[in-house]
Amino acid sequence: MLYSFSLIPIRDIKKQKAHVASVLIQPLISNLSAAILSATIRHNGAPIIQLSSGAAFTYDVALHVWTKASEARWAEGSDAWEGRQRATANRGPSGARGIVASLEANISDLELNNGEQRGNTTPWWNVALTLGHLETRLHAARLLDSPSEYKTNLLQYAKKLSEEGFRGKAEELLKELCGPLYWYVSALIVMGHHLTSFAGSLGEMIHGVQPSWACKRGNY
Repeated sequence: MLYSFSLIPIRDIKKQKAHVASVLIQPLISNLSAAILSATIRHNGAPIIQLSSGAAFTYDVALHVWTKASEARWAEGSDAWEGRQRATANRGPSGARGIVASLEANISDLELNNGEQRGNTTPWWNVALTLGHLETRLHAARLLDSPSEYKTNLLQYAKKLSEEGFRGKAEELLKELCGPLYWYVSALIVMGHHLTSFAGSLGEMIHGVQPSWACKRGNY
């Protein structure tokens, strides 16, 4: 239900409870040039507001804030942006397109950037945009309850970290996935692992295969 005075309450009628009691959407449309193109609700109760400006928002119930699920600026330099190819990309086992992929396809259809324009083409800028884009996808997939898209983009993110040699960020990702880590330093030295094999092991962990040298859970 979307009221004309910019309030959006979300109620689960079957369970007789309010998912979101009442939240203002006025901050999303404070720019007079932006109009609401669509307003939908996911099966987990997460609202999605898509604007003519090329931004799509969802509400983070845990933090009580609106957050961007996607936006047109990723098309200006992210290597992960696929534009109109979204029509066939990121489909699930049933052949249905994922929600995050659908949002990007809708943004591409607006032709705000024609899906091809590039702002700053310097390598470091494209890398920064690509990583930011993938991190946004991961966050959106989690909030919108799209596990298949989360796994797909997690693998792409790990691969990009490996290609760019960002070991520190790869270790941060491992800590987020595994919890606190104790590294077997002697094993790393003996086996002579470098960043590429490190990221490969990260990929194996994402697939559910635990490398023998990687980590064990514990408390600091």
